Amino acid sequence: MATKIVITKRFRQNVIETYQYIQNTFSSKAASNFLDRIERRIDFIAGHPEAGKASQKRKNIRCVLLPPHN
Repeated sequence: MATKIVITKRFRQNVIETYQYIQNTFSSKAASNFLDRIERRIDFIAGHPEAGKASQKRKNIRCVLLPPHN
C-alpha cells in the first residue's frame, strides 16, 4: 500500500511558479514535462517512503531532490 503524500501550500505555489517560468522561458511542452517529472517523483515517494534524507527539523518527513528542469 502506498504512503499518503501531503502536498503543502508552499510546495504547490513553488510548482506553479516554476511551471509558469518554464512555460514563459522555454515552452509549454517543457513545462508539461516538468509537471510529469514532479508527478512521477511523488508516485515514487509514495511507493518508497524511506527514500530520501530524513528531515532534521520534523519527524516523519523525508527530503527528496528533484532533477533539474532544463
